[in-house]
Amino acid sequence: MKVLRFLFILVLVVLMVGCKPKAPEKTVYAFLSPNLQHPVVRTMALGFWEACAALGVECKDYSYDGVDLSLQAVATDQMIAAGNIAGAISFVDKAVYEQNLKLIAAGIPVDCIHIQVPEGELPGLLAWVSTDQTDYAKRSAQFIGEKLGGKGTVAITQGDLNDVENLVSAEFTKEMNTLYPDIVVLEPEMEGFEVSAGIAKASAILQAHPEINAAFGTTGGSPTTWAKAVEQAGKQPGEIIIVGMDYTRANLDLVKSGWVTALVGQPLYEETYKALELLVAHNKGEKVDYANPYPAPIITIDDIDIYYGYADRVDAGIKK
Repeated sequence: MKVLRFLFILVLVVLMVGCKPKAPEKTVYAFLSPNLQHPVVRTMALGFWEACAALGVECKDYSYDGVDLSLQAVATDQMIAAGNIAGAISFVDKAVYEQNLKLIAAGIPVDCIHIQVPEGELPGLLAWVSTDQTDYAKRSAQFIGEKLGGKGTVAITQGDLNDVENLVSAEFTKEMNTLYPDIVVLEPEMEGFEVSAGIAKASAILQAHPEINAAFGTTGGSPTTWAKAVEQAGKQPGEIIIVGMDYTRANLDLVKSGWVTALVGQPLYEETYKALELLVAHNKGEKVDYANPYPAPIITIDDIDIYYGYADRVDAGIKK
């Protein structure tokens, strides 16, 4: 009788185990960024999707429209609820550290792009992939200072107040003041992320400071912002030196036409491509480096052709 009771209990246990819901396998890699439709983010997404294809992994873009970083919380909750995220690439700012920590606490490996995160500042972060903002800010100051011959007035505009652009403006100003004390650097002003508003801001700066002969913009829309404002002011291409960010098609076209002098080639595509490689390698049990710096070259008319290749693929549509 005891034997029969034991067998009955054993059968029940087996049945219970067999009926237990199977936890979903972690098979999807995620990309998370604000400003989904911005050409800069679309270039980042291109690197993400092309890396997904090359590595043969399933991917999903959780990015959202606009620059309201509170929406990062919504996307983060969606990723955790999905229960199948193998790793996440996050466009990072201190304003969204809490969301990255939630992903990490949920057991999702996270690496960050576009800014260097000191080790320990975001506990549990797998890695970062970024350029050195201090380096390209200094090189931009050197480039403009040489073009001005050591004398003049430079305006600075940012997209908004954020960790990356605040640092770049500060380091640019510091370097310019050190190397070219006869060049006046105006206080940074916010141009925003909407084209017409940005042009209006730059136009207002030009009217208030007619002595300006160079402009440095720390966001991807800055080349258009300044080129159009300078054109509307009745000036000719090259009359005001303009250096802005990022190798989007619109920006490359402005360099080609002479309205923009140079672009800072933030490694938009390379960041997300490398970030996915790191996540996949980590999940295979391989050791990955925490710090992954990439260069940001100063792009002039002499070397823009290679960057049109990225723009062509963005325009053709990201293959998902």
